[in-house]
Amino acid sequence: MSKTMSLIIAILLLNNCASSEVEYAPASEPEAAGYIEQQIADNRYRVVFTGNDRSTMETVQNYALLRAAELTIQEDYDYFRVAERNTISIPDSGPSTSVVMSTGTRSQTNCGLLGCETSYAPDFAATEIHNIPDDSRYSSNLEIVMSNDSGGANDDRYDAREVIDNIRASI
Repeated sequence: MSKTMSLIIAILLLNNCASSEVEYAPASEPEAAGYIEQQIADNRYRVVFTGNDRSTMETVQNYALLRAAELTIQEDYDYFRVAERNTISIPDSGPSTSVVMSTGTRSQTNCGLLGCETSYAPDFAATEIHNIPDDSRYSSNLEIVMSNDSGGANDDRYDAREVIDNIRASI
């Protein structure tokens, strides 16, 4: 194999790996990959980030926090607290197994004084069952409360700008 062909294959493989995670963008519709938010009160929002079937749970949770931080800054607040948090696995609605049936035929030729006769008969039938990998996706749901108060030393508030900087650095 030439060096050029090896380089092309390596680039294609790296490109495939790079595109395996979900894109950080608004969801095109409910339950599609991406983020959505819903205002619940003046300073309270629900933020949901849903991944695709290649997104890790950690990535989905980080992207939900990132969106919560961006929304906090967008709404002119500096801090947010997560009032509720859950991450769920959304199973793929497609089949989890595949069945393949195959058959073969056998031909038999008999020759006599008056000529030859060929007959065909089923020779075998086989069934294969394949398990299809689970294509579940993750969805991280946060309910956040925004404020401009950093809280005390033991408070569980996030500094929105710090969250943005830290998560964006790891993307």
